[in-house]
Amino acid sequence: MAYFAIAPDANPANLINVETWTTLPPHILPDRAIPLTGKVRRRALSGVARHDGHIDGALTFDLLARVDFNRFMRALFGGFTTPSKRVSLTLIDELGYYSPFLGYIDKPGFEIATGGMLREIVFPLAHLVLQSVTKTGASTLTAADRLVYGDTSGGSFTLTLPAASAVQPRTVISVSKVGAAGMLTVAAASGGTINGAASLALTTDGARVDLVSDGVSKWVSITG
Repeated sequence: MAYFAIAPDANPANLINVETWTTLPPHILPDRAIPLTGKVRRRALSGVARHDGHIDGALTFDLLARVDFNRFMRALFGGFTTPSKRVSLTLIDELGYYSPFLGYIDKPGFEIATGGMLREIVFPLAHLVLQSVTKTGASTLTAADRLVYGDTSGGSFTLTLPAASAVQPRTVISVSKVGAAGMLTVAAASGGTINGAASLALTTDGARVDLVSDGVSKWVSITG
């Protein structure tokens, strides 16, 4: 199951799984994973290279029925006369995680296949910026907090997820522990569960979990 999501209004709180509109999911090969640094490279006098340009990428479908393609275009662009749109997206990054980005999606190129099908549908993505927030103490997350770094250098604390019903089904919230000290606990909201339990713990520096909501009461980890 895929967890690619788009918010046509660019608000990450309103991310919607792409398969709401399409029968088949996008297809991301390893060479099309979204990089976490931009393409523009500047080399300082010290010799250190800085990749500080915008990130580009693509959202690709191997195959789509024309009716699904038309539905997706209307939901995303409002029709076929808009060439580009600023959106929020959840995409697979180069580390293999589902990460949130803000950027632009352009009208796609595609090939026409038989039987009312399209193939090799490629939506170019441009000016992507990774969206994240850092917490240093106990906090309750919102539906807009899609990638949260918990800095435990000052001690252990708990991050509480929003209710699973507060986000669209099959959309992802990611939590990562930053710092060797302490423990980061990720807790479900009252009445909710994470992998069937009330909480889970991240204990090592860099540990991360991607959690997907069922839109009702449950969160399930898909990485970590």
